[in-house]
Amino acid sequence: DPEHFKDDEVGNQEVLYAIEFTDWAEWLAMEIEQESLSKYSELDIIGHCLWEMTFYGFTQEKIKKQLAQLEKEAEEAKKNPSSLRKLVKSENGEEFFWEDKDRNRMPFLEFND
Repeated sequence: DPEHFKDDEVGNQEVLYAIEFTDWAEWLAMEIEQESLSKYSELDIIGHCLWEMTFYGFTQEKIKKQLAQLEKEAEEAKKNPSSLRKLVKSENGEEFFWEDKDRNRMPFLEFND
């Protein structure tokens, strides 16, 4: 399930993440806000949904595997905060990387191997 938390980088507002980890069966029952239906075409909405649903893989098994890895890393980070990585953009702004406290980088989408 997505988690709520306070994020200092967005003014300590409550933030909700991780709809891409939602089971596909749940997507079928989700309602779309009327404002979104008015603002975007059906194709735009479908395209965005497919993007989110398949961001971490094209099967539920791959997505669950990525979620398990993320949960494992979150637990490790709680135990050892100095091991935390942050997401950074490349100098040209076209790629994302995980960067540790020593500025070592690893590809953001490494799980797609």
